[in-house]
Amino acid sequence: MPLDSVTPRPPKDIPIIFSKAMVRAQLADLKTQTRRLETSPLAKVRPGDRLWVRENHWLFGRWREDGKTGTGRVRRVFDKIGQTATFEKPGNDNMAYWGGGTGFTWKPAMHMPRWASRITLVVEDVRFQRLQDIIEEDARAEGAEPCANGWWFDRSPILAGCDARGAFYCLWNSLHVRVRGDGRPSRRDVLRARRSSCTRSDVGHPAQG
Repeated sequence: MPLDSVTPRPPKDIPIIFSKAMVRAQLADLKTQTRRLETSPLAKVRPGDRLWVRENHWLFGRWREDGKTGTGRVRRVFDKIGQTATFEKPGNDNMAYWGGGTGFTWKPAMHMPRWASRITLVVEDVRFQRLQDIIEEDARAEGAEPCANGWWFDRSPILAGCDARGAFYCLWNSLHVRVRGDGRPSRRDVLRARRSSCTRSDVGHPAQG
């Protein structure tokens, strides 16, 4: 169905998970496109929607004992304090856990709350295409950087290629199942987005990033 035939609706705030490499590319203003499988819930986004990026992070709070587990071990629970997040591993996370004091605890990207997100993307357009049809310009817009022998992602030799397209295939295959030579699955959804904001939590303990 053509995008212009879809009934208009107000823009939505939609979470999207990014790897650490893709977060770095966003913060360096290298990434203006992102691709997701056509079966992803993100296939339904429309221009104007806001994608708030979820990434691995640490939250600040206090560990405390809370009874015993079924095997008799001490059960420890974490109570968040305020709204403070950091994006690099702090030095006192394990000490706080065992000592029962305050500190940071690691949280996976899927559990990031909206307030902790430091990147919001505004969707400018949505296209559908086969992954193999990506052109060099679009591969570079995925966050590729030039290197001595071509292009790479996250400055990693295992995510490199003689051109950005080749490097992007390495990146895609590191995150997804390998793409078959005959082009199946034949369709991928493409979200071209721009970074509209990059804010960090600085309540009490300035976020690192």
